[in-house]
Amino acid sequence: MGLPADYLDTYPKLHRLLEQVEARQLHVQGHGPGQSPGAWLAQWLSTPFDDLNGRQPAHFLAYADYDLILIGLLIRLQSSMAWKDDMADVAW
Repeated sequence: MGLPADYLDTYPKLHRLLEQVEARQLHVQGHGPGQSPGAWLAQWLSTPFDDLNGRQPAHFLAYADYDLILIGLLIRLQSSMAWKDDMADVAW
């Protein structure tokens, strides 16, 4: 299951986010293959995060520049995932 069709109609800039999820392979990092970029994005948008004061990323869809805000959050997520992977290889 991916994003509801009306989401893409209502929020056309989500296409840009889908492209970023696919290009950065976020949908396969930590979840294994098989999850579509749309399904990953739908799950991510609806998940509350402590770093967002308990809000869901979907909260930012109310802003005109939501695509820039959400792409920034995706880049931070990818950076933190890469950092955790790098630190897992460090022998303390």
